[in-house]
Amino acid sequence: MNNKFHSLFNADITRGDNGWMNSIAGTALGGIIVIMNWATIWDTCEFFIFDGRQQMQRKKLLNKIIDSEIRVVPFRQDSKP
Repeated sequence: MNNKFHSLFNADITRGDNGWMNSIAGTALGGIIVIMNWATIWDTCEFFIFDGRQQMQRKKLLNKIIDSEIRVVPFRQDSKP
């Protein structure tokens, strides 16, 4: 099994013959790898662009709440509107 794996992926590359890459399995494998790489890169970019912006907005809001002046006023139940 190990010999077949080695010959499938390494021997053809060292000889310069990439016939297995032109097969249906090679094309499917290449396509899956490209899609997985694209998804990984997009997820990272999305985190820094969109999620980072939401976190900054939340941080600004919390800082405004922290810096605001808070007064405690007793509530009167007997007052009439």
